[in-house]
Amino acid sequence: MPRKLDRSMSFPELRREIVWSQSACEDERIPRGHEARFGQLLEEWVPLYFATLALEDAVIRADQAILAIDDRCDQHVDAFNLALVVVVNQDRRAPHYTLYFKEKPSRIKRPVLGEELTTLRGWLPLLARETDPRLQPFHALFAQDVADADAALLARTAAEKALRHSRAVGEIARYFDRVERVRDDVYAQIEQFRAQHPELGLPRGFAGQFFMKTPPRQLNEEQRRARAEAKARERAKKAEHKTKLRAARQRLREARRELAAFKR
Repeated sequence: MPRKLDRSMSFPELRREIVWSQSACEDERIPRGHEARFGQLLEEWVPLYFATLALEDAVIRADQAILAIDDRCDQHVDAFNLALVVVVNQDRRAPHYTLYFKEKPSRIKRPVLGEELTTLRGWLPLLARETDPRLQPFHALFAQDVADADAALLARTAAEKALRHSRAVGEIARYFDRVERVRDDVYAQIEQFRAQHPELGLPRGFAGQFFMKTPPRQLNEEQRRARAEAKARERAKKAEHKTKLRAARQRLREARRELAAFKR
């Protein structure tokens, strides 16, 4: 029997397996018809491949949305910090300041919608009771941030679950099952044909020639995409850090100017 397919292989790799067998089945030494069964699999492959790409795209879009919301949260944390510093007259040890910032703003911002989101959620009831008009607007800002972050995280979880489900028991898994059944059946029929026609002199193991012996010796599509995405994330992270650093320096200069004007 042909080897069992690796269910983690990419769709382009699976297509190569099918095309290989379809082409091999055009061999004039065997009855016609087997190549059409692989041709049918290729017709099914196209819409399913694009459906799979749509599932993967949904995960990528959710990741992008999460990073965008995280950046917005970071900007609001910085703005809130500056406003609160003015309210407490630059005294970062004041109870009003430490009520919100028990650690440096940079530490609060560090996780991507991790502890930062928990912190912002905890600020909401405190901000709802604020009487200082310089701080009151931040309640609406952070409430929107928390709502958008929750929605983005739920979207990513749903997208990842849909992709895992499709590979485990959904359309992708069922397609692999169909491919395996066709491969096994074609192998059995060719082997039976060889045994029934010894006059053709077909060698033992002849049926195995109609299937790829080993999987391709190269990174599959998912592995290549994962590597490219990792590199892209690293570049984006470095660029984001530089942007935030420049913005922080600009805000610091502005805060110093505001403080100098306030003292005058």
